Amino acid sequence: KQFTTIDIIIKTIEDRKVVTYDEISDYFINKLKMNDNIMYAANIKLMKRLIEVRKGEYILKDTLKLNGDSLNKIREFIEIQLSGNEYVPMISIIDYRGLPDIGYEWNPFLLQDIIEDNMPEYRFIEKHFKDRRYRCSSILRNSSELTSIVDLIVYVLNYEYNDKEKMTIQAIQQYLSLKNIIMN
Repeated sequence: KQFTTIDIIIKTIEDRKVVTYDEISDYFINKLKMNDNIMYAANIKLMKRLIEVRKGEYILKDTLKLNGDSLNKIREFIEIQLSGNEYVPMISIIDYRGLPDIGYEWNPFLLQDIIEDNMPEYRFIEKHFKDRRYRCSSILRNSSELTSIVDLIVYVLNYEYNDKEKMTIQAIQQYLSLKNIIMN
């Protein structure tokens, strides 16, 4: 069987409980001598096999075992968060009571990765950054008519932004940042 760069990295990660983003980047740059473009492409493939358990810290997806009961509790938690809302910014969720014990402390990164991998009834909208460390995602039901960050911003401006007389780019950016829709 032929192996890929990702296979080599996965094999090195298998023996460790957690690997950091910086360690992955260091491995790509210093050990494998990859240029930025190849590293970026390999990193995208690698991230599909990892779950972010804390900001910038990852484990292999197949090491996190979730049963149906755990997934149902997560689903119930998300429905409570979305109750009466079209969207919820992930970094606005600060109280994780009600979520099951899965061996890691709950945070927006872990929650998003688990939902993306296991719950097709939800999706995320975010302003895309080249670097995954700067995620600023909002969760929506898959049935939502909002399909892009632009749709979400227009929705917020139409239904939540109250100071329309003083609507400037700077005021809008500040408002969206305060609402955790974008990073400033």
